[in-house]
Amino acid sequence: MTIKITCGIKRILVCTLISLAGYSVDVYAQAGKDYATYPYWIRMMKDTNTNYFEAVKAFNMYWKGREKPEEENEKFANAGNEADKEKSKNIPYSFEYKKFKNWQMLTKPYVQNDGSILFPYQRRQLSYNSRHANPVNTNK
Repeated sequence: MTIKITCGIKRILVCTLISLAGYSVDVYAQAGKDYATYPYWIRMMKDTNTNYFEAVKAFNMYWKGREKPEEENEKFANAGNEADKEKSKNIPYSFEYKKFKNWQMLTKPYVQNDGSILFPYQRRQLSYNSRHANPVNTNK
């Protein structure tokens, strides 16, 4: 009887140590990222498991102190200025910058309080429930 308890305790101890080791590796991997020097936010916006607030933080830290590309409304205002067009082309990650801004705008309604983002199937279900809860009456 005592042998079974000892083996059970060993199993629990080993499982606990393994899970703690995995947790510490994950925390170290997150802490080791230098958002200001590498554009992790590009990969983060493609990951369905990413934390929205962490991705925005990485984006903001990367672009802090860097020249940002023109927004679309600024491009139209400066449409005739050739120097601005050339300047915008030379900014690294300018396409990804605009893509992230679009991702941020489209994703924000689906962000939970903890920063998790609803998966596509959850978004469809939400849309489906919303349409069926408030049907549009076309028969007048």
